[in-house]
Amino acid sequence: MINFLKEPKLPNKITVGGHDITVTWGKDLKAHDGEAAWGLYGKSDNTIEIADDLKTKQSQVVEVLLHELLHAMIFEGNLQTYLKSKEEHVVDVLAKQMTIMFKQNPDLLKFIGDNLGKS
Repeated sequence: MINFLKEPKLPNKITVGGHDITVTWGKDLKAHDGEAAWGLYGKSDNTIEIADDLKTKQSQVVEVLLHELLHAMIFEGNLQTYLKSKEEHVVDVLAKQMTIMFKQNPDLLKFIGDNLGKS
């Protein structure tokens, strides 16, 4: 079977706070509890891995990348102390809602890109 879906090109790095985070595809990702994972954020080595199973699922890649970036922002802002056991739920809801919002409002990303750094 021929796959006509284009594989998304991940950004090589994304800066969150003062840290450059390397973004790569990963195989057989496992969360800390041993469960299969779509993405992982490595606090100690500033990495995000996205499951290579998602290479043909562009919207899901976006959602997973946003999810892991939110974990990085929470870590950078030292918010995990406040969120405790609710962090995963909060991150999951925000990533899903951001993905839907950007999908439903394609001009929003253009507006943000066009206007950041202008003032």
